[in-house]
Amino acid sequence: MVRVVDRLGDTARVALCRAVQGPSVTELGEVLADLRARGCLLVEVDLTGVTLLSREAVWVLFDDAQRHEEPGGLRLHGASGQAEYILGETGLARVLS
Repeated sequence: MVRVVDRLGDTARVALCRAVQGPSVTELGEVLADLRARGCLLVEVDLTGVTLLSREAVWVLFDDAQRHEEPGGLRLHGASGQAEYILGETGLARVLS
């Protein structure tokens, strides 16, 4: 499940929870694209509630991080367990704060 928690100016906070796979990956991509189209320069993603982060979800996050490195970019918070491991293995740990 993907939920926009807060948006202030050019910054948005998004919360992911449970297993991020299948339809929720598509939803994640759509939410990120919509926020970027609406002028968000920085998107902070809260991974605290994530129990599984699929490979496809990682690629959506990776693609957004690559496309929007400057200014703002993508920041990930609260990754643990499997999500933290896969982000570390793919190099996305660099955007963890």
